[in-house]
Amino acid sequence: MSLSQVLLVFASVLVAARAFEAKVETQAIYDRWRNRTEQEHPECEKTWPITNDEKDGYFRQHKVTDTPTFKCYLNCIHMAFNLTDENGRINRDQFFKTFERMTYQMLDFCDGSVVEQTDKCAQIYDYVDCLMHYGKVYA
Repeated sequence: MSLSQVLLVFASVLVAARAFEAKVETQAIYDRWRNRTEQEHPECEKTWPITNDEKDGYFRQHKVTDTPTFKCYLNCIHMAFNLTDENGRINRDQFFKTFERMTYQMLDFCDGSVVEQTDKCAQIYDYVDCLMHYGKVYA
C-alpha cells in the first residue's frame, strides 16, 4: 500500500470516528443549540414566531415542522450563526465547527439534497432535515 493510500485510509477513519467519538448525548447537543439560539438570537423567534410545539419538536424530539414560519425561523438562526449566507449558501466549515458529531460526509450528502431548492427558507429546512436524519446520527 502506498503512502498516499495509507494517508487516505487514515483520514477517512478519523472523519468517521469524529461522528461517534463525542461522549456528549444527542439531547445535550440540542439543549446547547437551543440555549445559544434563545440567548444570542432572540430576534429570530420574534420575527418568525413559532409555536411551543414546533420549538419542542425541533429541540427535544428532533423533528422539523413543514410550515413557512418554522422554515424561515430555521433560516434566521442559521444565518445569524453564519451557518448560511444571505444567498442561502451553506457554510460547511462553520457547520462542522458548530455541531459535534458532524462530518463532512454528512454535509456533502445533504448538499446534494438541496441543490435545486431556490427558496432560502425551504433550502435550510431541507438541509437541516437531511442532517437530522442522516444515518440516524442524531436520532
